[in-house]
Amino acid sequence: MTENLIKFWYKFLEQYKIDKNTLCSGELNFGTDPESSAFFLQLVLTGQKTISFNALDSYKIDNMEIPKPDTWYILTDFSSNPKGIVHFTDVRILPFNAITWDLAQKDGSCSSIDEWRTFQKEFFEDDGDFMGYDFSEELPVVCEIFSFFKVE
Repeated sequence: MTENLIKFWYKFLEQYKIDKNTLCSGELNFGTDPESSAFFLQLVLTGQKTISFNALDSYKIDNMEIPKPDTWYILTDFSSNPKGIVHFTDVRILPFNAITWDLAQKDGSCSSIDEWRTFQKEFFEDDGDFMGYDFSEELPVVCEIFSFFKVE
């Protein structure tokens, strides 16, 4: 992490009176380009987005560890400027077709389960083309539920 992000992390710990030994798991950005990143960031900042959905296959292909509950990240914009802190409170792996509206609506970007499924299916098809996995209705999806903390 950059010095700027490290300072931001310690400012957060001090502001919320959290143990200074609490580990930060790194930097987190939602979106695949500056426009989508700005869109999703705004949803988080306004409290509309409290979940993230990612294909389990993308974690495997990138050799990345699946986030666990009680992990902390610095939320950044697409240029790595810190915007707040995300705390994963629950992580579940579900087949795409088993994700309910109760979970999907926490994404904040759609007004119905059908709209969400269409939006996410397109995302997973594009991501799969890029990463090297195939979308199916049974695709295992990592559902990362989080809380957001603003840092003053």
